Amino acid sequence: MLILPTFALLAPAMVQTTFGVNSEQILPTLSGGRLDHAVVAFNDDGDICVAWHAHTDATSSLRQVEAVVLPRQTGKKWRDPSLVTPLLLGDPALALLSANESCTKPDVVGLGQDFAITWPRLDSALNVAQLEIVRLRKDPATGQFSTDAPSPGAGWVVDAQVQPGMGGVMPDLARRSSTGRNLSVVYAEETRATTTSAGVELEYEVKWIDFDWTTSPPLLVSSGVLATTSDDSLYCGCPEGRVLPDAVEDDFGMLVCAFEEYRLAHHGAVTENTGSIRVVRSDTTPSSGVITLEDERH
Repeated sequence: MLILPTFALLAPAMVQTTFGVNSEQILPTLSGGRLDHAVVAFNDDGDICVAWHAHTDATSSLRQVEAVVLPRQTGKKWRDPSLVTPLLLGDPALALLSANESCTKPDVVGLGQDFAITWPRLDSALNVAQLEIVRLRKDPATGQFSTDAPSPGAGWVVDAQVQPGMGGVMPDLARRSSTGRNLSVVYAEETRATTTSAGVELEYEVKWIDFDWTTSPPLLVSSGVLATTSDDSLYCGCPEGRVLPDAVEDDFGMLVCAFEEYRLAHHGAVTENTGSIRVVRSDTTPSSGVITLEDERH
């Protein structure tokens, strides 16, 4: 009788190729440093895209923008993250963020079968302050994603002269369905910083830019200011000047944006330190150029 060695009787180990719902996954990264400001979106095919900031190593102040796309397989299954290669979208070698910048974030949104990702590139030492965007295009035949960008590690320039100020730049993307545009980026930039006896009075503009990304590079359709706001910095350091807008398109095709505001007493004629959440609903029709604002405070 032939007796096989024990190891020959064991079935080969199953290699995990997918994951499903009710499971936690650890994504692969390109860096060994601290990670922050993760954002996530689905496209129309059910693929998942996650983007984030990453410090290049454990001690460096340099940061880069990375992303991972997890393609949907069948049913409620997606490709296992261990089989996916992370993408370097914002390269720190191109002055992504200097040590002088305290806080920024990327954002991602599904765009049909594709994804759009935006981030700020800020380096005060090199006098670089701009907002960039790339598109991750899906090949319908292969399901593979490629980066639509002007060069590796850089994005198409959305705004070449942003003013980050104390609040950094916290952009938000909204998918649009209006004719002639399919994407909006909303962000705040500092317009004034004045030191008073009560503290530092900061003022911001919340801006939008609409794009038509049926061609490459994307075409700017319209842009403007949604609202002006204050987010003041007290000497105690709280709050520190952060304006983080969030925008969506409503069922009438209008852009709806929410953001926070904090005013020091006597700034803007208020009688006491007060915070509020504001929402603005805007009809930014490219054909007419007419902007209608409905601004409410709560």
